[in-house]
Amino acid sequence: MHKFLYMPAAMLAMLVVGLTACSSEKETTDEPTTTITDDPYAVIAAPAYADDAKKLSLQTPIVFETGSEQITFDEIELCESGDYVIRATILPLSVAKQKATRVDSDADFRPVTDYFTGSFTRLSANSYKLNELDATMQCTPSAAGESYDVSYTSSVGNFESVAQLKKGTTSSARLTNLCRTWDITNCHVGMTVTGKDIEDATFTGKLNLGLLSSHIRKNVNVDYYYDSTWMIDEVIITKAGSLYFIFDNGSTFVGTWSWTDETTGRFRLAWDKTSDVQLPLFDGECYALFPDAKSCTLGFNKQITTNDNKPCEVKLRLTMKP
Repeated sequence: MHKFLYMPAAMLAMLVVGLTACSSEKETTDEPTTTITDDPYAVIAAPAYADDAKKLSLQTPIVFETGSEQITFDEIELCESGDYVIRATILPLSVAKQKATRVDSDADFRPVTDYFTGSFTRLSANSYKLNELDATMQCTPSAAGESYDVSYTSSVGNFESVAQLKKGTTSSARLTNLCRTWDITNCHVGMTVTGKDIEDATFTGKLNLGLLSSHIRKNVNVDYYYDSTWMIDEVIITKAGSLYFIFDNGSTFVGTWSWTDETTGRFRLAWDKTSDVQLPLFDGECYALFPDAKSCTLGFNKQITTNDNKPCEVKLRLTMKP
């Protein structure tokens, strides 16, 4: 099944209010109290599909019709823990058949960007089953390994395409640790306003953005509003430089990441700016720590200015399990 990037209008309205307090945000330059160094640190076993992971940009998109929609796949990523993410554009079938010339000027004729997510299984070398789509995909690499011949077969048809491989980050033990699918087990938040610490809070289980924003508003004069149904379930980080927040309502937030200092576990996260929604507390400079062989701490330090013009630092720590 496909999982939508956009949110219902009511939820978007709440997010827009929250964003008004974010215009003065900047990344903190403070170093985390604990960092990865060249000293020994916990090494996590490689995920099951680390060698299969790849991000493919289809030179000839896969286009098919289903129900009342025309769906176009133009990018497929197989992730390290056995998840796939497919970028698609969707048009109402009636619009697609008109071959309208107003696509860029009329919202009713503009394609919607969507992401299909699910799990895959390796059938044989370079051959995979995309389970939720009930589709098989054969990826045959070129001699140089920079492109692939892709054969995609499902109930909607058989398709052939050539795909360019998205080159990823140079392999390392830290990269292997980081790149996989993570389940969020808790979120710890701490705040400092004009140098005074506010009582910390920890939320267990999935990251409930509604509870998080309520706690921040309770203690700091800012306008962060998120609906309590906004629950981040998983974080997918890939060696191709993708980072996905998977919500339990089916939404997928899409970003990119790159190391800024691998020896301290620091990297920069940037969300897709074309999206209707953003997560301003979870972008920019962040860091990943591996305290043991079965967990990761993902940290974000953000400097904001309150509505009463006071400097405030928000420290978010996500504890995650593979």
